[in-house]
Formats: sequence, structure tokens, C-alpha cells
Amino acid sequence: CLQGYINPWWHEMILGVTRPSGKFRNISFENIDVTMTNPLYDYNAQALFYLGGDIENIRFRNIAVRADQPDFRLLAIREGDGTLWEERAGQFPTHVQDVYVDNVYLAAVNEDIKFEKPFAVECLADDAVHVDRITLNNITAKNGNPEKALLTIEDTTRVKEVNMNGIRLDGFGKTVKGNCQSLNTFDIKR
Repeated sequence: CLQGYINPWWHEMILGVTRPSGKFRNISFENIDVTMTNPLYDYNAQALFYLGGDIENIRFRNIAVRADQPDFRLLAIREGDGTLWEERAGQFPTHVQDVYVDNVYLAAVNEDIKFEKPFAVECLADDAVHVDRITLNNITAKNGNPEKALLTIEDTTRVKEVNMNGIRLDGFGKTVKGNCQSLNTFDIKR
């Protein structure tokens, strides 16, 4: 299973002790074609990328993914320790300035699988995850759960702006679930 973490793994730090964390800047991933099956662990949802910490600009282009788990996340933005563990909630904040995703194809390995939240901004503690801008362009997502959305923004997070263009959805009930300050959608088809 391929899984990418862009994350400082702050959970190894001493709780309550502030240390410099650094900043991730100008990272690009392109031309990824992967089938993700049979995860080796069950304590975290299967994902292609987990983001956390202090990120200035990150881009994903030309990605094709097939997966076998309904709880699969193509991209999840979380707290700085990369997990959703109660004992660490709120201790490792995340701020992402700009996430740009372009030309993605997502499908399940079989028709019985219905994806629940392939793109997610999530955390357990209020106000621990901030995102300035998420841009999703030219996304084709198949095998969606009709009660779920392509992008889920949990109430505990803060997202300023979401831009979506050229989105093709099969099965998803919504394009976006959750709140952001500004939602700009163009050319969305279900």
C-alpha cells in the first residue's frame, strides 16, 4: 500500500514543549497511477496523502487511483501528528495556505464499494486545522456513496476558500459537505 504523509509527526515531541517545526513549501506530485488494496493496518483510514503541519503550497496533478475501502481518502488534511487520536486532539495544529489538485480520476476496484469522503479536512479539536484555499480542478470521481460528498469539511476545522471546476461525480449526493467562508463552483456534473 502506497501512502504519503506530508507531516511533521509532532506526536514524538514532549507535550507542552514548543519546538520549531519548519515549513513545507512548494511541493508538487505529478503522474501517479496506483491501485490501493488490502491495507495492512486498521487504526487509520487508507489514504493516498495525509497533510499536516505548516504547509505553504502543495500541488497534485495527473493522478489516477483505484481503491478497495469505502473510507479511503485520496487527500486528507489533519492535525500535525497525522492521526485522529483523542489523547492528542488540539495539541498539534495545522495551517495549509494553498492546496491545488488538478486532473484526478478516482474509482473503486469494484462496484460494491462506495466512497464516503475521498477529500477531507478533519480534526477532533475545534480550530486545530486551518486551510486558506483548496482548489479542485478536473476531477472525475466514481463510486460515491449517495449520502456523502466529494469534499468533507468537518465543523471543527476552518476553511476560507474552496474553488471547484470541471467536477464529474458518480454516486455522490453532494459536492461539498461542511462550511467554508467562500465556495466557488463551476462546471459540476453528477
